Amino acid sequence: MISIVPAFNDLKARGITPNGRNNIYTLSPACYWDKDLCRTALGYGRDEVIRRLAGKVPDVRPLADGVYIIFNDNPLLSFDDFLAIQHTFKPILGLQ
Repeated sequence: MISIVPAFNDLKARGITPNGRNNIYTLSPACYWDKDLCRTALGYGRDEVIRRLAGKVPDVRPLADGVYIIFNDNPLLSFDDFLAIQHTFKPILGLQ
């Protein structure tokens, strides 16, 4: 399957399944990443996630062995706002 999203195609070409347990392809408005996903997908732990996002998102905090993040807390999130999450926070986290 070929996508109009270049990052998706790049991951597939490298044998990586987008949205699998080995990578983070889409940033949801609110999400939880356990320690294994942080280490595998990002290459660093939850404390570094918290450090990178503190003060930039509505909420980021440790939860169990991972991290809980709210990138956007607007229940009327527009598609443009969803795209802004991807373009703003992926570079901060070191994601494509």
